This record gives sequence, structure tokens and C-alpha cells, in this order.
Amino acid sequence: MALRKIIFIILLAMGWITYSQSLAQIGFVIKKAIPEIENIAVIFDQSAQEKITKEAQMAILVTKTKFSLYVVRNKSDIPQIISAVENQKKPAVIVIADTNVLNSETIKYSAHKLSSSNTPVISTRGGDTKAGALLCVIQKDNAIETHVNKAVASALSISFPEEFLTGSVIDIQ
Repeated sequence: MALRKIIFIILLAMGWITYSQSLAQIGFVIKKAIPEIENIAVIFDQSAQEKITKEAQMAILVTKTKFSLYVVRNKSDIPQIISAVENQKKPAVIVIADTNVLNSETIKYSAHKLSSSNTPVISTRGGDTKAGALLCVIQKDNAIETHVNKAVASALSISFPEEFLTGSVIDIQ
């Protein structure tokens, strides 16, 4: 694990990881919070496809976790994506949030639909824990900040390691 973190820091310093919170960083947060996750589905707007594809390739190498990518063109794509994710083994979903299609309403809908399969939703936008996301992983003051919705954790039967909670902001008890 320490070697992966060192590799990640080197890649970050070399500029190969460029946007605020990379999929590798979010993947590390997920694996630290929920070690049993085997698959991470990433839902994102089509305008970010090239960037997300490169990030996913790096995240797979660094986190040793399978990443599946799902491009969203409009809201009608969401039910089909949710169905595909529900067929994965021990998945988590990262929503690369935006203000158009992948907004708080979509987070709420996705979290509700995926709750039946105990699949956690993680957002990249602050405040989405209030819309039903289990975690929000956001960039704040040159650091990654993790927000937690403990009510969702309880509903999904997820128990976080104490060391994870110590470094997190609890939005909802």
C-alpha cells in the first residue's frame, strides 16, 4: 500500500494526474472506507470521456481495483447504467458530478435505486451526502476532504474503520 501511495505522489508531481481529485485518489478513499469493494463504476458526462478514460487506466494500476466507465449523455441513460452496475460483484459508484445531468437530483435517484443492491454512491460534489450519497470526495485547500452520510452507511450495512472516520467530515449522523 505504501508503494502505491509513493507511485501516486510521483505521478501527481510529474503532472500525469491533473484534475482536483483523481479517480485514483477517490479509489483510495473508497478502498480505505470499504475494503470489500471489488468494482468501481464511474458515471460521467461525455465531455469528460478522454480525461476519465486516462484517469481510470491509472486508477486501475494504482488501486488494483476494477473500474467500469459509463458515459451519460442525458438522464434517460441513468436507469440502464444502474442496471449494469447492479450486476457487478461488490460495486461502488463514483458520480463525477456536474450541474447539468449529473446533478443532486441524479445523485438522489441513483442512491435510491442502488440502495436495494447495497451499492454505495460516491460524489465529487460537496453537499451530495444530503442527496443520498454515502461519501463526497472533494478538493479543498489543496487537500482531499471526505464527507460521510452515516445514515446511508447504516442503511447499506457499512461499518467504516475508525481511522477513516477520524479524518472525515460527518455531514449526516
